[in-house]
Parts: sequence; structure tokens; C-alpha cells
Amino acid sequence: DLGANTDCSAAQLHQFALMGLALALSEGITKPRVALLNIGVENGKGNEQVKAAAALFGADSQLHYCGFVEGDTLFSGDADVVVCDGFTGNVALKVCEGTAHLIAGKMRRQFMRNQWTKIAAFFARPVLGRLYHELDPQQYNGACLLGLQGIVFKCHGNSTASGFENAIARAVNAAEKNLTDLIAQQLQHVAKSA
Repeated sequence: DLGANTDCSAAQLHQFALMGLALALSEGITKPRVALLNIGVENGKGNEQVKAAAALFGADSQLHYCGFVEGDTLFSGDADVVVCDGFTGNVALKVCEGTAHLIAGKMRRQFMRNQWTKIAAFFARPVLGRLYHELDPQQYNGACLLGLQGIVFKCHGNSTASGFENAIARAVNAAEKNLTDLIAQQLQHVAKSA
């Protein structure tokens, strides 16, 4: 959750995991690995909701639960779906965005320090351009609001035209893959066991 639900129970985090699983499946990931964002990877760490959610995740045969991840490993590739409440997720997202802007600004200043660094920047330009493109948040724009009876992607307030285009493409993909039906199927067993 990137900010829609700031206080969540363990049961809601479990539902988020199932919805995230459906989203990952719709985006072509065949066996999504699901993790919980936590303050440590060791069992017993975290608040009561996270500990209770870990027990629910571990007991759910639909989830390929791989344990806890910390903020510094969000992009390590160890998990395909990382679950957290909206307060934590929004803070994590904003820290990531701020860090990317900080690094880009520092690199720009370092390359513009003198004539030698400007020459180095000229020769590094193709590599830096590819890196910028790969890290550009606009390439991954559009957070899918899961659990609704339709397809909704929310864009960042500072989205560019290409960011909107990417979010629309993701929404079209979600509609073509019948994401709402996939989510309903994932959540059926939770409703039956409640």
C-alpha cells in the first residue's frame, strides 16, 4: 500500500498480499515471491500486526512467502510483491524518490565542477542517459488501487505526459488480464475461511 490505508490489521495485510499476487500474475510473473516489509529479517521483529500477518502469510498455500525484507533490500529482487500498510509504504516510496533526486543532483553538480569533469560528462553521457532512463520514476508511473470493482491507477502529482502514458498502458494491461477477476478469485478462499 502506497498511502491509501494507513492503519491495517494483519488480516488486511494478508488480503493485500493476495491482491498483490494477482497483480504480479497479471504482469506476467509466474510464481511471485511475497514478502513483508519490516524493521528486520529475523522472526520476532516488527509490530504485532506484521508478526500476525507473517503467520497468516506462512499458513497460506497460495502465497510463495519468502519472509521479511528491510527497506534497504526493496530493490534487490528477493521479492516480487512487498506488502506493508499505507503509512509505511508511502514513507518508503517518498524516501526512494528523494534519494533518486539527491543522487541525480549530486552527480550533475560533480560533472559540472570544472572543464575536466564536463569533458568526462560528455563521454559518460550515453551511459548516464541509459541509467537515468532505467531509474526514471515516470517509467513506472501509476499505482494500481487494488480491491476495487474496476481498474484504477493513481498517478503522482508531478507526472509527465510519458508517465501518464506508462500508467495508461499498465491500466490497459490490467483490464486485458481481467485483474479484478483475478483478485476476486484470490480473495474467495479468505472469505470462505472467515
